[in-house]
Amino acid sequence: MRLESEYMKSGVYESTGLIESRVIEMNVGCNDKKKSKLEVFMKKKLVVLSIFIFSVLSCGQFSAQNAEVNPENEAIKKVIVDAYINGVFNKGDASLIKKGCHPDCDVLILAQGRLMKIPAYSYVDRLEKNPGPVRPGTTYKFTDIHVTGYAGLAVVEIFQEGKHIYTDYISLYKFNDGWKLVTKIFYSHPQD
Repeated sequence: MRLESEYMKSGVYESTGLIESRVIEMNVGCNDKKKSKLEVFMKKKLVVLSIFIFSVLSCGQFSAQNAEVNPENEAIKKVIVDAYINGVFNKGDASLIKKGCHPDCDVLILAQGRLMKIPAYSYVDRLEKNPGPVRPGTTYKFTDIHVTGYAGLAVVEIFQEGKHIYTDYISLYKFNDGWKLVTKIFYSHPQD
């Protein structure tokens, strides 16, 4: 104890205490800066994480909405596959075309800057005289279907032998007996 009191009397302790308190103050100040930087970093991370979670939840909700089967879209897909894909390309069956195409349905063709209109029923006449598939093995992919009331539009990608042949834009109306194709325009993809 005596050693401690002599130590205190000599002023060494006091100066050591002063140095200690200044070191502590410096560390506190340093910790405040580190703490401040850490708080800013954590707040940024929290904001980024919140945005990420919101995005994931929004996408999940959007996907869930799109995953719901829309009966009108399904009916449109069915009539296009039956009357057009199978009726013309894969089966060559005139009865399928008659069932899914309105009698006034036209195919519009842009060739060399000129617009030509061909009745879809010309395929009916052709297939009744000479039944059979026009291009068997034709596959398709629906890229968009839009329905407003009794009007619909479908975008269909057509593939033959693995090659992208057409992008079709098919307009439909809903009649008392269901959806009918009324007009088709298309883009013919260049073939190498």
